[in-house]
Amino acid sequence: MTRRKKARKVSYRADRIHLEESQQAYQHISDDHFDSKQDLALAFYTLSENIVNYARFNLIDPDDAVQEGVMICFEKIDRFDSRKGKAFNYMTTCILNHFRQLYRTARNYNELKRKYLRYLQAVESHILIRNGKEITYWRQSSS
Repeated sequence: MTRRKKARKVSYRADRIHLEESQQAYQHISDDHFDSKQDLALAFYTLSENIVNYARFNLIDPDDAVQEGVMICFEKIDRFDSRKGKAFNYMTTCILNHFRQLYRTARNYNELKRKYLRYLQAVESHILIRNGKEITYWRQSSS
């Protein structure tokens, strides 16, 4: 003979109360998380703005640099280890290193444009246009 298990009594009221409590707890945590993100964003913005005012990199737009500084802080915050140092020093180092990289990139790009301009000027001096057609000529120096 097989015995049937007794049907478990389901308490919908207790489940509903538990669900509502869980939803309220989640909402509270979510609100705290949003407030924390706002506080961090404001702190990162202030730090980045002060660094931009202090550093004054010539090739970087100050407004773009402040935005980049805030974004880099949010990207690097996961790597921060409070046992190894202070957040202020870590974030300042991250922002300064990122600004230096932006400066190097802008400088190298401008140098590349200057080299290309010199190349075009050199090539242009050897192009003759007759009847709307380009004719490349090279003068050989007579020795």
